Amino acid sequence: MSQRPCSVSDYHLSLQEWNEYVDISAIDFRFSYFWVQLHNLPWSCLLIENALKIGSLLGEVLGSDDVSEERLLGHRFLRVRVMLN
Repeated sequence: MSQRPCSVSDYHLSLQEWNEYVDISAIDFRFSYFWVQLHNLPWSCLLIENALKIGSLLGEVLGSDDVSEERLLGHRFLRVRVMLN
């Protein structure tokens, strides 16, 4: 479940861990986690600080990709993981 959420037939599918002793109505489905790609930033702006700032405008920031020069040479975008309501 660490790879959640996913899409099935263009619909968002959010799975939550559950056991038989927990009432299904007690499980919180209001939040989902997404990797957001940040494209078309100038080369000099491809910094983790910018990824975190932009991500915080969307929701709670949970992390960011490595922004090493070796990785950026192949991709030229930043990724930030955010929790959205």
